[in-house]
Amino acid sequence: MRILQINSDIAEKRRIPDEVVRQMSDLLGSNMTRLTGCTHIDWQSDANFQKWKHKVFLGDVQKHTRHILLVDDDGLKGFISYTVPPEASAIYLNEIQIRASAQGDGVTLRVLILRFLDEARRLPHKSVRTYTSKLNDRAQHLIEKAGFRLEEQTERGFRYTASKGNLLARFRPTAGTPRLMRDVR
Repeated sequence: MRILQINSDIAEKRRIPDEVVRQMSDLLGSNMTRLTGCTHIDWQSDANFQKWKHKVFLGDVQKHTRHILLVDDDGLKGFISYTVPPEASAIYLNEIQIRASAQGDGVTLRVLILRFLDEARRLPHKSVRTYTSKLNDRAQHLIEKAGFRLEEQTERGFRYTASKGNLLARFRPTAGTPRLMRDVR
């Protein structure tokens, strides 16, 4: 397994091979389709990929967004996207997407979170915020288990916040942590 980091610099994002960006789009689409049961949108079409790539991945909506990807021999295992607004006190954890075959494997999520927290440690922001849909019970459970507290309920979902310090303490690798996990730090 290897980790690929994509910073928010638009020139750097433009250099990422379409194959990698397509895998991100496909993973996002497959997980959303499974969650919502919405099958009428052809998220796998070339037209929808190009739209997502240019309007989201390369668009202003992700102006300060960074990505951490975990790749194995079969391709993209999962990724985390997070936004680092320069004037805000919180990092915004946009999403964690994991390939169905790697969900619950005990490694993929932990590796991604540890790398994210390693990056967050270097930032001046004091907290991490995130959001999940009401439809995603599994994400709600994982977010709360990770130490986030429910901040607000919206019409579509839930907003959560955690102090960066608490997350760093909760996920800090210990001497008993498998080597792969320690190496990610």
